Amino acid sequence: MKCLLTMIALLGLAGFAQAETINLQTTSGFGYLHQYHNAATDMPDLTVTIYLPQSTATGGMTLWFPDQVNPLTNSFYSYYVGTYNGNGVESLLEKCVFIDLYSCAKNGETLTVTLHETSSRKQINSGRAHYWVTKWTLLEGLIVW
Repeated sequence: MKCLLTMIALLGLAGFAQAETINLQTTSGFGYLHQYHNAATDMPDLTVTIYLPQSTATGGMTLWFPDQVNPLTNSFYSYYVGTYNGNGVESLLEKCVFIDLYSCAKNGETLTVTLHETSSRKQINSGRAHYWVTKWTLLEGLIVW
């Protein structure tokens, strides 16, 4: 009976495994694109690169970890891809592993990303042409898997 109770207790604890989290630090966007290149994290020597839709709306999102680069070819082994659900909303991304230079296959490994951003609009004057651009800033973020 004691053995049975011990096994039940151990199985119950297995369900409470700690999720791994990475906190993203404040960083400016890459130029006027909705991208964050080498965004700092709370883990030493770890940065991430994030590509987002150009507007504040939802859309395609990719996240790249630098440790997923093949040192021989300087190309990525894999990246995470999914839908950006907007500022402050959790987005689910799935790992995509390259099978050749131009295509990858999703392998079922997932993580969630929540970004808190701000943006400002700036008018650009070029001769007689005038247009507006958006400058993005990542205030903070969280990656969980």
